[in-house]
Amino acid sequence: KRGAIPRMARGDPPAVPVRGVPQVSSKPLRKTRIQPATRRASGEELDAASAGRAPPPPDRRQLCEGMLRGGFVQSFVDFFYLTHRPDPENEGRDVQVPAREAQYLRENLERAEAARRRGDTGAVYAAYANVAKYYESRAGDAATGVYFYEKCLEVARLTGDHRGEMAAHHDLGLARMAAGEAEAAARHHERHLAMARALDDAR
Repeated sequence: KRGAIPRMARGDPPAVPVRGVPQVSSKPLRKTRIQPATRRASGEELDAASAGRAPPPPDRRQLCEGMLRGGFVQSFVDFFYLTHRPDPENEGRDVQVPAREAQYLRENLERAEAARRRGDTGAVYAAYANVAKYYESRAGDAATGVYFYEKCLEVARLTGDHRGEMAAHHDLGLARMAAGEAEAAARHHERHLAMARALDDAR
């Protein structure tokens, strides 16, 4: 057709490059691995490193960012609630969690979430129990300990772990008694006793 650009026939010389127009290579592109973003060291960390001292523990924001980068979404939700809530001992103030204790909480929350993904009920229970005992030992915050023992009980029931369920009822009984909930504590102890007797009869 008139005005149409003729196709290049076989054997024709290659097109002459036009000055100022970049040429596109016909070679296949190399695949490059994208590296995850890394956190830049803070001024305090750099000062500690130059002085030969151990760097300070990460703060709450750094811990939260690390959990999200690692894909621990549920751990982030629990950690954010635990470290950004009213202090049960000081009304009108947010709870103050020391940096090393916050690191301890993060490690156990991530350990529990990772164990839950691979179906390791025992590891889930142990990690949540560590968090529960941490709060149970804090005066006036036994309710948070109860919350994490409840998570232990939930995991044990979902996986059919009867011994884990028994242990959860026992720990919940102690935690609720410490929280001043005598009737609820008695129900957990009764359930623990009934399950222990049933297990003994099955032998």
